[in-house]
Amino acid sequence: MTRRLWIPVLLGVSASLPLLAQSHQQPTAKHDSTPAASAQAQQPPDEDNPPEEDEEQKPEQYTFNPLKAKQVLEIGMFYLHKSEYKGAANRFLEATKWNPGWAEAYLRLGEAQAKLGRTEDAKKSFAKVIDLAPKSKEAREAEKRNRKL
Repeated sequence: MTRRLWIPVLLGVSASLPLLAQSHQQPTAKHDSTPAASAQAQQPPDEDNPPEEDEEQKPEQYTFNPLKAKQVLEIGMFYLHKSEYKGAANRFLEATKWNPGWAEAYLRLGEAQAKLGRTEDAKKSFAKVIDLAPKSKEAREAEKRNRKL
């Protein structure tokens, strides 16, 4: 007899759960038609469609931060693998600002600059790799790529 009483109660509770979830959601903000508001409302980019480079960013204060440099370098590698060489070069340049003594960041920067056709900049980046770590595998790679330019 008690099962017959609980079945309608459980069915009623399960049917009201979606309504309760909707009532607890935060109210949506009013729609603002300004371009800045519409840009904020857009969905974040997925891996197949990397965001376009924003040319008008505020200048950042760079201090030695190897963790931030590694994060930025990994983002640059993503752009490099997607053949977005300008975005990759910007990220690698930023990584060199976070950690100016990191040879790998300069090596990757030189690669991206070479892909963009900026051979003089690429040669400078490869020379910096050799200056920072003359006996490293990055230096050997930089010498090899520098000969190809």
